[in-house]
Order: sequence, then C-alpha cells, then structure tokens
Amino acid sequence: MKDKKIMKNYIYDLLFQLLFLACWIVLIYQIVLVYKLKKEAKEMNIDSIAEEICKKSLLYNSILKEENKKLKSITYEIIEKDGTKKYRSLITNEILPDEIILEYDNNL
Repeated sequence: MKDKKIMKNYIYDLLFQLLFLACWIVLIYQIVLVYKLKKEAKEMNIDSIAEEICKKSLLYNSILKEENKKLKSITYEIIEKDGTKKYRSLITNEILPDEIILEYDNNL
C-alpha cells in the first residue's frame, strides 16, 4: 500500500517536472522567435514600404484635385445663410449636389 502511494507521488512529481520543462521550452522558443522577428524588421527597408503604401493615396489625391479643378472651373460658389457652401453650374445655372465637388486631403 505504501509502495503504491510512493509510486503515485513519484509519477505526479515526474509529470510536474515535465510540465515545468515544457513551459521553459515554450518560453525559450518565444524568445528566439521574437529575436528573429526583430532582426527581420531591422533588415527590412521600411521607407520603401511606406512609400509604396503612400504612393496610391498620393495618386488618388492628385486625381481628385484635377477633377475638382475641372468642376470648379465650370461652377461658382454660393454661401448660404447658414454658412454651407453650394456650387452652381455656370453652364446650366443649377445647384450641383454636394457629392459632385470631391473632398481631398490638402496635407498629402
């Protein structure tokens, strides 16, 4: 009876040690993985990636600016009593819907 209890405690102790060892292995693996990712991040040329991402936005912005120039060349601005801006066509003399005058970011 005592031998079974000792054997049972020995097995539990062994399982606990294996679990503890597995946790250390996972921790070391994560540390190595983070080190590798940091090394890869340093090797990447971040400026070229950022430029590539921004290039599409800049192109889209320039297209919107050109479209606005075309639209504004055939419209004139009316400021309502409440302060809102409306655009009236020089050709048809109709007020254009707000969506026609495109918004773009001046900061880009």
